[in-house]
Amino acid sequence: MIMIHGNICSGLHFKPIIPYLPKDYTVYIPDLRGFGQSSYIKKINEIGDLSKDLHEFIKKLKIESFVLLGWSAGGCVCLDYASNYPENIDALILIESVGYKGCPVYDPVQVMTISNAINSKDTNFMEELWDKAIYVNKKPDEKDNKEYIEASLNQRNLIEIYRALSTFNISNENNGCSNGNNNIKNIKAPVLLTWGENDCIVNKDEIDETAKALNSKSEVIVLKDSGHSPFLDCPEYLMSKIESFLAN
Repeated sequence: MIMIHGNICSGLHFKPIIPYLPKDYTVYIPDLRGFGQSSYIKKINEIGDLSKDLHEFIKKLKIESFVLLGWSAGGCVCLDYASNYPENIDALILIESVGYKGCPVYDPVQVMTISNAINSKDTNFMEELWDKAIYVNKKPDEKDNKEYIEASLNQRNLIEIYRALSTFNISNENNGCSNGNNNIKNIKAPVLLTWGENDCIVNKDEIDETAKALNSKSEVIVLKDSGHSPFLDCPEYLMSKIESFLAN
């Protein structure tokens, strides 16, 4: 399994789910370009830059077949990867994922506010942001939370990633920022999509729209008492649903 993190975080944010992963799983959790411990030598222009990085990562490690899991903005990276390199993916799991038409709402004021907080290493701002937007049900303990905040503040591509999310579009329509390339039709793997009923980042319509575009290849699960981070809110239940999906 390869797990791809979302925006304003890193692979470290998958830590709560690790104890619940089956012991026979081989799991890879890379930091995307410009996030966490990864370098940011060349700026990204589109989500495709990150999916190409992922392709090179998979080739380098000679991973021949795998399950691809994407969380939030990481779901876009996984959708793009699956639409361009569909041959070796056994299954695609989208956790609270941005939809197949991207996120065509670019608010420069909001983006600059977060960017300024990252540049000034404003831990109080970042902690408040996560508390209000993500940790609506459960919050990590103080030690883990400090690590997660530090990882969030280590992002170097915030402005570029927001722009890339606004132009990402693998539908056959215009999303208001870009024309779609209809590459969603290339996805062959079965897809599990999850949505937490208290998620205030991604709405249910976005999940359902992506599932509908995938036709019979998709399954949607609604997570009770969970927000945008089911890895923290309901890790055991989430993992049981993932295992059940993969078993079938």
